[in-house]
Amino acid sequence: MINFDQYYHKYLGVDPERLKAGHRVFPCERRSGPFAFFHVHHLISTVIDGNVIFSISPEFAPAFEIQRTPLADSVVNEELLKMIDDVFFDLLPALLYSTRIMIRMTLDKSELVKQKKEIQVTALSESDKTKFITRYVDRGHKFTEYLWNARVETVRAGRYFTVLKKDEIASSAYISDIDYQGANIAVGTGLNFRRKGYGKAVVSHAAEWCFSHGYQPIYLADINNKPSIKLAESLGFREMSREVVVSGICK
Repeated sequence: MINFDQYYHKYLGVDPERLKAGHRVFPCERRSGPFAFFHVHHLISTVIDGNVIFSISPEFAPAFEIQRTPLADSVVNEELLKMIDDVFFDLLPALLYSTRIMIRMTLDKSELVKQKKEIQVTALSESDKTKFITRYVDRGHKFTEYLWNARVETVRAGRYFTVLKKDEIASSAYISDIDYQGANIAVGTGLNFRRKGYGKAVVSHAAEWCFSHGYQPIYLADINNKPSIKLAESLGFREMSREVVVSGICK
């Protein structure tokens, strides 16, 4: 299995030789592609080998290189976020992107905390389409079909895990993206089903799926989403990097 650093360098498009030569901006085609079906991460900035680097969509790289301000500190913080935000203000319409600090986490197979067996987790199947759609009862038919069609390949691949309560999806976790042997786990729990251990149960199953298929589990959380971070930590996940992420919606 590929280790985290190998996965991360490839995911960010960081060339070690160019990094040693003093380059800090790395155009990366992955920054132009979809993430978790509907989003795009135009830029990811983090610290590698003691230096702040910028993995960025090639279309924005030249202008960003010119406009960015070198910072004294080699840390991911609010100052870095504000500098990036100011540059992107001139690159994208202000309301079409967001800038936030996120934490990327992972764990080794031996570190995964085993969960209690009384919470039953099942893999969603195509026959469960109605259960999936009823999560969005306040939206129209076209929207719910769009969501289902976006995720159906994940369902077919057996990597969409749920806790069902009276035929309702109480909590779910799924592998949204697989890049360079790193598999991103996304999780969501209904408001009425929180603090019952359901989120931990489905994320645990998703992580086990990753290990059984030779992938490194990746868990990405907003730094302000303390419950999500606490959930991951309770299973054995640990912080590997902090990132400023510029996000938008896929075209």
